[in-house]
Amino acid sequence: MSKKYIGVFDSGIGGMTVVKHLIERLPNENIVFLADTKNMPYGSRTRKQIIEYSLNDLRILNRYDLKALLIACNTADSAARKTLEKQTSVPVLGVIEATARKACSLTENGKIGVIATSATVKSGKYTKALHSLNKDIKVYSLACPELAEMIEAGKTADDLQLMEILENYLNQLKKKQIDTIILGCTHYDVLKEKTEELLPEVHVVSSSVCAIDDLKEVLEKQDLLNDEHDSERICLVTADPEGFKKTAAAILDEIEINLV
Repeated sequence: MSKKYIGVFDSGIGGMTVVKHLIERLPNENIVFLADTKNMPYGSRTRKQIIEYSLNDLRILNRYDLKALLIACNTADSAARKTLEKQTSVPVLGVIEATARKACSLTENGKIGVIATSATVKSGKYTKALHSLNKDIKVYSLACPELAEMIEAGKTADDLQLMEILENYLNQLKKKQIDTIILGCTHYDVLKEKTEELLPEVHVVSSSVCAIDDLKEVLEKQDLLNDEHDSERICLVTADPEGFKKTAAAILDEIEINLV
């Protein structure tokens, strides 16, 4: 039997947070991750462009024998998931629905904040997903265009400018008396601990984590879990592998990075 892979893609470094959690939860799985750094950020692109980029991501990942595709990008999930499902026979999983379910299970006052890219907020997919679970939930979505680009450039929670911008966004949602906030961009997972510090009484839900439970369930149902221990992890980028490697090392340094 040929080696099968879980394909994962994102516009950039955010997807590495998903890969990190995926390795922790499913350590035996073979993973091929693609960061489309050439076209990053997806969050400021048109829906047509996002679909075009996502289809190209799938074409690159299809060079490997995939058994599942995980869209580790809220923006691509919101714009391109249905299109991708029509282009492949393997299960396609996104991050939005799973994250919405988690947030819905945690909220007590029914007020949920969402910080995400402009494209994700504009799509309204989080509001739709949350209302499909509970129509009475109040959703407060806020586009945060600077965050993903700054994180992609290597900024971390130690950067004062990044923290000032984050705190400003969080204060806007704090005024809405939210008790749960969704980090609706996988880049934001690196800000989870800081967000918890700034909003100590608010449940913080990272979209980098939630979809992995769904993926595991799908693989179990289809008897596709890998029981071997020689797992392979591949990372592909479409531009600037050296720059990506420097930023990625702070998240996961056990993966080789190659240009495609």
